[in-house]
Amino acid sequence: MIPFIKICGIKKYEHIKVAEKNGALWYGLVFHKKSPRYIDLYKAEKIIEKSTKSIFPVAVTVNPDEKLIGNLTEIGIRNVQLHGNETLEYCLYLKKKFNIKILKGLGVETKKDIDLAKKYSVIADWIIFDKKDLLVHGGTGESFNWNILSKIDANINYIISGGLTHKNVLNALVITKAKGVDVSSGVEKKIGHKSEDLIEKFCKSVKLYRGEKIAKKVFI
Repeated sequence: MIPFIKICGIKKYEHIKVAEKNGALWYGLVFHKKSPRYIDLYKAEKIIEKSTKSIFPVAVTVNPDEKLIGNLTEIGIRNVQLHGNETLEYCLYLKKKFNIKILKGLGVETKKDIDLAKKYSVIADWIIFDKKDLLVHGGTGESFNWNILSKIDANINYIISGGLTHKNVLNALVITKAKGVDVSSGVEKKIGHKSEDLIEKFCKSVKLYRGEKIAKKVFI
């Protein structure tokens, strides 16, 4: 159900179970070695093997080469997030060669970034808007100005990320009308370590936006 939920930076199967139980559609596995949430292919494969077919893995990559994409498809990943400086041409090339779905991460700050997103949306299945940072590729825990999406083309499939928590995601969705939300640091009690309690709280905040009934104790 829209907005879809992605819990990113997963390293343990137990956290996937909690995410699935609470209505998440995707879980993100980070294959960028500089990230504190990095997971190797072997561990990722073991997690995927345990997971059900009702929640889908997304490989989070930064400027990946073809070898990595090939390895990802071999362990059962069909959704790849490109969160680096990948060109339109490279995104299309990977999509066609490996028959994968592309989630393109883009930092957003000005109208030029929105215009760029529109170009990528022709190729990418989803656009992920994140806080613009020239040094770090996502995972900063900082939000961008959500109001910049107020006039975005409604036909674009876009997800918001960056600094989301169970306390602010409802307001973020009201402002952006996003079709999906992506959270990582907002469901952690310390960097790289997910909290089952915060995953549940985040998902239930999104469910509140959807109009689903939830227990009030979630927000305590």
